[in-house]
Amino acid sequence: MVLQNELKDASRIPLKDRLAWTIPQAASLYGIDYDGLRQAVNQGDIDTFRPPSKRGTPSRRHIRREEMDRYVKSLEE
Repeated sequence: MVLQNELKDASRIPLKDRLAWTIPQAASLYGIDYDGLRQAVNQGDIDTFRPPSKRGTPSRRHIRREEMDRYVKSLEE
């Protein structure tokens, strides 16, 4: 289950216009079960990256738009 505060961040760019999202954001935007998406990420079915945080340490895992589109297309096949 994704909490609303996990979907918010400091960016002023609307979620639908971004090039990458956190796992909870991607699940919400694509209407996919969060736990299923996280499991696919953990199994290596979806590539993620960790952009640096403001402190320079790796932040939460992010999924690129192209990777989500590829994954959703693979689910439809």
